[in-house]
Amino acid sequence: MPMRLQDLAELLLLSLLWGAAYLFVRAAVPAFGPAPLVALRLGMAAVLLLPWMLLRGGWPTMRAHPRQLLMLGIPFTAVPFMGLAWASLHITAGLVAVLNATAPLFAGLIAHYVLKERLGVWRAWGLVIGFAGVGVLMWGSVSFKSGNGLLAVLAVLCTSLIWALGANYTRKRLAGADAMVITVGSLLAASLFLSPFAWADWPGQNPGARAWAEAAFLGVASSALGFLIYFRLLRRIGPARAMSVTFLN
Repeated sequence: MPMRLQDLAELLLLSLLWGAAYLFVRAAVPAFGPAPLVALRLGMAAVLLLPWMLLRGGWPTMRAHPRQLLMLGIPFTAVPFMGLAWASLHITAGLVAVLNATAPLFAGLIAHYVLKERLGVWRAWGLVIGFAGVGVLMWGSVSFKSGNGLLAVLAVLCTSLIWALGANYTRKRLAGADAMVITVGSLLAASLFLSPFAWADWPGQNPGARAWAEAAFLGVASSALGFLIYFRLLRRIGPARAMSVTFLN
């Protein structure tokens, strides 16, 4: 099924929001630490969208899917975001983005072999060529910022796999749910789960104004608006194509 112009426009906007997020995370995570930054980012987005969801009458839908939203929020949202934030302390934002571009490849393979949703020859080649193209562009520019560089690479690859699993899980278990409910439910679950870790690891020196501005961008633009767009695309164009946003990032 060909992609509509509206879907393509939303995919491009999402790539702008999430592509910029790699740079903002890399800049803000030294000031906050991984757990405080991720909890703040996701919690800010949840608080911003919750009243809108309630006004739209989304509470009954949220109550009807507690286990699915907890599953989506904790292992498929909180854990991978923590992995990316931690990795950003040890490798460059560009390398994080490139490694994260394996997500649509994982998503396509899971959809094809596990969920039995055939990719087709053209979509399969598209995934392979897109991934190879990003690798070629970054060839020779890999650099680590600490001795944990290899562990950080592994963390990002694991994050990509988890996101691919989460995308297929959402498509299968929450196919009929409103994107707003999925967004708010997963963000609430993730931020509440991370709150104790954020409290325990809160920096002794309060982050500066620039770091707070970066966290605000991550919460409002990349998370609140970005997740709304992502879950809409996931429902309309499927996991493999929705996650191709990581190529554009």
